[in-house]
Amino acid sequence: MSWSWVPDRPEDAPGGPSRGLRTAVTVLVVLVSAAAGVYGVQLWADRERAACTASAAPGEAVSVDWRWWPPGYDCAVATPGLGV
Repeated sequence: MSWSWVPDRPEDAPGGPSRGLRTAVTVLVVLVSAAAGVYGVQLWADRERAACTASAAPGEAVSVDWRWWPPGYDCAVATPGLGV
């Protein structure tokens, strides 16, 4: 049986990027994607924290605490005489 009709595997084909270059590009894309995801989550969390403090009246004490589930911030505004 002849296998001449089967195309060469990419590793065996002449020309094209080397295996090391493909690996480097893949690692770079994964790292950039992870960094972009972390940056996006950080922006979201900062905006949520800023919204907590912006919604309080001027001069009110605001307590902003991180909660893990669901992720976000708990906002508490001080009630005069009762504390936060």
